[in-house]
Amino acid sequence: TSGAFTGNLTGLTAGTTYYFTAFATNAGGTAYGDTLSFETAASSLFTCGTSAVTFDGHDYATVEIGSQCWLAENLRSTSYNDGEMIPDDVYNEEWTTTTQGATALYDGSEINGTIFGRLYNWYAVNTSKLCPPGWQVPDDAQWTALTDHLGGESVAGELMKSSASDDPSWNGSNSSGFSGLPGGLRDGTGPYYQLNSFGYWWSRSSDADSTWYRRLSSTSDGVHRAIADSPQLGLSVRCIQGTSDR
Repeated sequence: TSGAFTGNLTGLTAGTTYYFTAFATNAGGTAYGDTLSFETAASSLFTCGTSAVTFDGHDYATVEIGSQCWLAENLRSTSYNDGEMIPDDVYNEEWTTTTQGATALYDGSEINGTIFGRLYNWYAVNTSKLCPPGWQVPDDAQWTALTDHLGGESVAGELMKSSASDDPSWNGSNSSGFSGLPGGLRDGTGPYYQLNSFGYWWSRSSDADSTWYRRLSSTSDGVHRAIADSPQLGLSVRCIQGTSDR
């Protein structure tokens, strides 16, 4: 005899190869088919703080802080989450005048990019496509929720900065696991400043021509909340888990 048949199996383990043999029994006895196999799909379960997020060729560690899930390192992508490339390492003159998204390595150094991630202008943030799918640039309220959970703006910076024993290191305790680093910034006129002294991170919240950001400093245990004076500033980006980038 011949023909197709189906069966439903439950309780299988993800990422496992199973072997099976079909058989048929009648009055003449039992006949067996070939031994075949199938592999169950790998688990798609995501556990913040344990699972990594792969985006644009890099695996990002994650950290759970309060009820929020963050990437535990700065974004370093050179393309948006729809595959479109982000203009990269634009010259000072173009950086000053562009109204398109752009990214840069501090001083054009790949080493700086590996340690601190990339710097992005506000236009890149405002595309809503900068973070991995399912993640977003945090808004002002999400930054505030983070610092409130860590005891308030006056003390949260010490808990967010990498510690002397971390690699890369800074002068905080990093008890939150945020692993903030002093990646500096790119000025709206093009030059780079404050590497190893200050770290700056965009929010996606804007009011007219003003956009909020957060700053950590080598000389303070606090978190400074301020408004960017130019959309051409190049700041770091840290992504938070969310349904979209807006």
